Amino acid sequence: MPLENFPCCTPIYLFTYHRYFINCLESWNVVVTCFFIDTAKNPVSYLKTIYNTLEKGGMWINFGPLQWHFENTPGELSIELTYEEVLDLVQKIGFEIKNKV
Repeated sequence: MPLENFPCCTPIYLFTYHRYFINCLESWNVVVTCFFIDTAKNPVSYLKTIYNTLEKGGMWINFGPLQWHFENTPGELSIELTYEEVLDLVQKIGFEIKNKV
């Protein structure tokens, strides 16, 4: 699958990554996400996957709010973190926060 056809939408992001791009560990120098992290039922999985695709010194740029699309949905199990909890998790995974708004 060519990179220009790489789908980056929920819920197929992790499936597609693990199926087609598992050999891309530490191979991208930048990953940009927009209105994306809050689409995860488990943001830890998204963040670890993004971190693992970045080469050493790579950068992740994220835009968007935390509106947690599965919050209060009957029958859906999901993790909804506060902004501060996301920042803490991002650092625990290994990212260095250089700028935040």
